[in-house]
Parts: sequence; C-alpha cells; structure tokens
Amino acid sequence: MFKEVDTNQEALILAESEKKSRKKGPDFSIRTVTYWFTLPHHTAYCTVPSHYDNVPDTDYTGEKYDKYPSRMCTTIEGYEVCRWCYIVAADVAAMNNNLPPVERTEETSATSV
Repeated sequence: MFKEVDTNQEALILAESEKKSRKKGPDFSIRTVTYWFTLPHHTAYCTVPSHYDNVPDTDYTGEKYDKYPSRMCTTIEGYEVCRWCYIVAADVAAMNNNLPPVERTEETSATSV
C-alpha cells in the first residue's frame, strides 16, 4: 500500500525541517523607514561614529534640529544605531572601516558638536 521511504531522502527531509524551525533575528539588510519601525528599540545614544553627518541640521519646520538627545536605537553588532544612521547604513560603513562604536554618555553628549 505505501512505498518505503529511502533513508537518504528521509534524512534530507528531516534536515530541511530542522533548518526551517530555527528562529531568525531581524534582517538588517532591509534599510527602509518602514522596516526600521519593526525592529526592537530602546532609548540610547547613537554610537555610530558618523552620526552627526547623518542627522539633518533642521527639522521639517526649519527649526534647528537637536542632534544629540537620547534617541530610539536598535543594537546591531555592538553599535547603538538611530534611525538616521540605520537608513544610510552608517553602521555598516563603520564596521567595514573597523571603526569602534563611540562611547557616549549624557555628559559628553551635551558638550559634543
């Protein structure tokens, strides 16, 4: 009535099912604003070295934009990455150039340019 399953075929089927059941983390290769809002966030200071270059100087009303209050960030390979730096993949550029995350605290952020 039933055909016997080949042992090699059975092993392949079981291996495939194990691969699919593993939980994957977020896909950080998708760099859109919409996808940014699906990532896990927390309040922190962005530690990407080129952060100041990535944040606009003025907001949508033309008022000066505060580049360093604490921001919603996501952690990617040791960097705290804000939305501006995430969209332009500044964290990836920093990793490729072997730049370490910037250490920021409330005191140093208030005096930084």
